[in-house]
Amino acid sequence: MKINVAKIKKWFLITLALFGVIGGVVFAVAYNANFSKGYRAGKIMKFSKRGVFLKTYEGQLDKGGIHTSKDGDMSSTWDFSVSSSE
Repeated sequence: MKINVAKIKKWFLITLALFGVIGGVVFAVAYNANFSKGYRAGKIMKFSKRGVFLKTYEGQLDKGGIHTSKDGDMSSTWDFSVSSSE
C-alpha cells in the first residue's frame, strides 16, 4: 500500500486552517460579548485615557460610605475600565 503524502499534507493544512478559523471566531465572540448588564451609582473620582496600543478609559468610582472588614476600615471604591467611549 502506497502512502499519498500530497493528500495527507492537503488534509493536514485544511484541518489546521479550520482550527485557526474556529479559534479566531471563538476569540472574537469572547472578546466582544457582553457578559453583564447593569448600573453602578456613585461619584467618579478619576477618569483617564490610557494605553499605548490598546486605548482604554480607566476610572475609579466612589460608591459612598465606608465598609468595615476584619483588616480595618476600607473605602468603597470600584475600579473600572471602558474599551470605547460610546
